[in-house]
Amino acid sequence: MHYPAGKMTTRKYLTFGEGASRVEGGLRPVVRVIGLGGAGCNIVNKMTELELRHADPVAVNTDAQNLVGLKCRRVLIGKEVTHGRGAAGIPENGEAAIRADLDKVRSVIQGTEVLFLICGLGGGTGTGAAPVLACAAKEMGALVVMLSVFPFRAEGPTRNRIALAGLEKLRDAADVVVVVHNDKLVEDFPNMRFQEALAVADHLLLNPVKSITQLLTREDLPNLRKVLQIRDIAHLGFGEANVRLGPRHVIKDAVDSLMPDGDISEHDRALAVIHCPPGYTDSELHRFIEELHLFIHLDAQIMWGPIVDPSLEDELRLMTIVGRARQLPEPPAQCAAPGNAPGIGEPGI
Repeated sequence: MHYPAGKMTTRKYLTFGEGASRVEGGLRPVVRVIGLGGAGCNIVNKMTELELRHADPVAVNTDAQNLVGLKCRRVLIGKEVTHGRGAAGIPENGEAAIRADLDKVRSVIQGTEVLFLICGLGGGTGTGAAPVLACAAKEMGALVVMLSVFPFRAEGPTRNRIALAGLEKLRDAADVVVVVHNDKLVEDFPNMRFQEALAVADHLLLNPVKSITQLLTREDLPNLRKVLQIRDIAHLGFGEANVRLGPRHVIKDAVDSLMPDGDISEHDRALAVIHCPPGYTDSELHRFIEELHLFIHLDAQIMWGPIVDPSLEDELRLMTIVGRARQLPEPPAQCAAPGNAPGIGEPGI
């Protein structure tokens, strides 16, 4: 699935997933998905319904009650800080909790090569703990993909300010940060109710986990790092169209779906997973990526792979993450070391 030599030489195409369905477990990277806080834990718990065989789900929270009944591995943090009763919506509590039990969490993520970190922004545990955990995982050698949900404006200015502050910290801590805005979902689906919007957001965040882990082999890891080490916020898009309409309709649907202005012409990194029906040819897949390059920066690096889905008789679907690589100085050593956060007393709950 590679382009002929000399064709479109200014562009870089990185194909992944070839033979992924046939490789042995030892040839797959160690992938973990950690849900932080109430929202993150609930989302990760839904992984059990998706048959994700190649990713290990873990729920991490300061609220002991929230962990009860979850079907995945559970880790309570900050028991001495929050007494198992949650972070009371205060990010400093969440940060202190993760720092208090950082060694415990490090033991859980030991050996992880790709870490998907999922949380809702605007609360205490996820917002406060996520940057610390992301930084620790990177120090341990993992590629950290942050998947987060931004609150509704209707949830109030305080929660939104907390979410923005947490997002700014995550930009510097994770390799790439993907944000799903609940308000954008409501705009796209005006008749959607609150709970339905939350369910859709959960699905959107788990979709890239499923698509990427289904294709990823250990040989693909260096290229995945090249493409996803954006060190900034990236956009997540989904598109769907009839095969007869061609790939451009699918791509435009994805670009318009969750991206703020529908313009990715300055973005220089893209990960694309093409869900296609049986019989979709290599030449058609190549055309798909050529069309994607009409929307993105001329010299963008695109890593892509196909998933053949027998349920798609005449439909094409696209999951894509696009962003612009941000050049930053290297973070200081031991950026997640315990003791950097002030201790706190009894939370007000």
